[in-house]
Amino acid sequence: MEKKVVRITIKYIAFFLVGAILACLAAFVFIFRPYSIGTPPAIPKGWGYGFSPYFLGDPATPNPIAEIAPPSHPYLSETGSNNMHVDSYASDVHSRGGPLGIDPTVASYAHGPIGGECASVTFDSNKHIVAVCATFKEFSLVLLDPKTLAPLAKYSLPPRASNKSLNLRKIMSDTSGGAYFYLDNSDKAVLVDAMQKLKVIGQKWKDDKVEFMLHKEYDLLPTLTKHSSPDDVVTAVLPDWSGQYFLFVSRKGLIGALEKQTGEVNILELKNEEIQNSFSVDRNGLYVISDRALYGISLSEHEQTLTIVWREEYQRAEQDKPGSLTRGSGSTPTLLGDSYIAITDNADPRINVLVYRRDFKDVGNRLVAKTPVFNSGKSATENTMIGIGKSLIVENNYGYDLFPTMMFGKTAVGGVARVDFDEKIGEAHTVWKNPIISQTTVPKLSLQNGLVYVYAKDPNTSWWVDAFYLAAIDFETGETVWQTLTGTGVSYDNNWAPITLGEDNSAYIGVLRGLVKVADGGNAE
Repeated sequence: MEKKVVRITIKYIAFFLVGAILACLAAFVFIFRPYSIGTPPAIPKGWGYGFSPYFLGDPATPNPIAEIAPPSHPYLSETGSNNMHVDSYASDVHSRGGPLGIDPTVASYAHGPIGGECASVTFDSNKHIVAVCATFKEFSLVLLDPKTLAPLAKYSLPPRASNKSLNLRKIMSDTSGGAYFYLDNSDKAVLVDAMQKLKVIGQKWKDDKVEFMLHKEYDLLPTLTKHSSPDDVVTAVLPDWSGQYFLFVSRKGLIGALEKQTGEVNILELKNEEIQNSFSVDRNGLYVISDRALYGISLSEHEQTLTIVWREEYQRAEQDKPGSLTRGSGSTPTLLGDSYIAITDNADPRINVLVYRRDFKDVGNRLVAKTPVFNSGKSATENTMIGIGKSLIVENNYGYDLFPTMMFGKTAVGGVARVDFDEKIGEAHTVWKNPIISQTTVPKLSLQNGLVYVYAKDPNTSWWVDAFYLAAIDFETGETVWQTLTGTGVSYDNNWAPITLGEDNSAYIGVLRGLVKVADGGNAE
C-alpha cells in the first residue's frame, strides 16, 4: 500500500514537473516570438468581463466650448497629434471631438505578453499612429494603422537600466527612455533613448511598405557625465519656438539646449533638485518644474544661453505618498493663454492648485490664485492638469501604488475636480467635484463636444474584478455622462499613460499590455 501511494505521488510530481516545463517553454516562445508586422493581436479579457456592465449612462449631446486652443508650435506636428500633452503648452485640450457614447466599440493592440504599454501616442500627417511602447525587454517606436491597430513598422530602442534591475518600483518610477517624445513638423519622431542618444527618426515608404529610418543622432552621455553623473538620464525633449534647438531635461536637474546644426549643448544645472515631469514651451522660453520649485527660463538664440528668469518654490510632501513618484509636484506646467501658468503642489494634508503669472518681466508677486483640492490626508496627483481659459481640471491619484498591488478590485481614492480662477480678485474656487475613480490617466478635454475623458476603474472587491472604463464627464456640470467597458484584468490598467483623441473622433488609451481604442459605432474596424 505504501509503495502504491509513493508511486502515485511520484506520478503526480512528474506530471507537475512536465507541465511546468512545457508552460515555461510556451511562455519563452511567446515572449521572444518574432515581431509580426501586420497582425494586430488583441489584449485578452480578464476575470469578470461577463459580470461587468458594458455601458453606463446615455450618449452625449455635443456642447462645444467657446475657448481658443493654444497656438500651434511651428516645429511640432499638428496640434493634438504631437506629444503626450497635445501641444507645447501641455494644455491636454483637443480642438477635435471624441466618442459620444453612441453604440461604442472597443478594439485593442497587445504589444507584448508582459508589459507592452504604449505610453505616448501621436499621429503623423497620414493619420498613422506613432507611439512609444514598452515591454520589460525593450522600448519600441511603432507605427500602427489607426483603424485596425495593425502594426506597420517597428524601431527597437535599448532597454533602460531600471528594467535590468528587475526592481518593479524602480522601473515604474522611471520616466526616461522615450515616453516623453514628440513628433516634429516633418513626421520625424524625436526622443532620447536609454543610452542617452537623442534620435531623430523618420519614415521611409516604398510602395505600401514602410520602415523607420534614423535621420540624425546626438550623444548626450558626455554632457550628462560632465555636468551630473554617468547614471543621469534625460526624461523629456521638446523643440524651442525658433526651431534652432532641442530642449531637454534630466532626472538629476539638468536643463539643456542642443543646437541642431552644430551639436553644441548649453546646460543649466539645478543643484540638488530632481525633474520627473515634462516641461512646457512658448515663444519666450521654457517652463520647468523640479521636485522643489517652478522655473521660468529664457533662451538667448544669439548667445545660446539658458537663464533662470524667475523661480517659485512650492510646498512639498512631508513624506512619501501613494500616488506620487516623488515628494514634489507631479504635474507638468500647464500654460494658460498668454499670461498664466498652473501647477499642483504636493502639500500636506491637501494639495493645492496654484496659478502664477509667467511673464518674464518683473511682476512682483507672481502667485495669482491658490486653492486646496480633494480630502485631507488623501490628495495627490502625478498628472498634468487640463487647462483652458481660466479653468483647470485636476485628478486625484492618491492611493495608487504599483499595479500588482492594485489588483482584485482594489482602487485608488479617486476624484476629479474643476477649478476656476479670477486674476482680478486673486482667488480660485472649485466649480465641481466628481467622485469617479480615474486612478492614473492623463485626461483630455474636447472643445468640440465639451467632454472631459478619463479612464475609470470600478471598485469591486466582492468578486475581485478589475474592470476599466473610458468615461466622459460634462465640462460644465461635472456629471459623468457615460462609461464604456474597455476590458477587465490587470492588462487593462492604465498605469500613467494618456488618453489621446484621434481625428476620427476615437479615443486611444495606453494600458499595461498595449493600446485600447474606443469609437462610436461605425468608427471602429
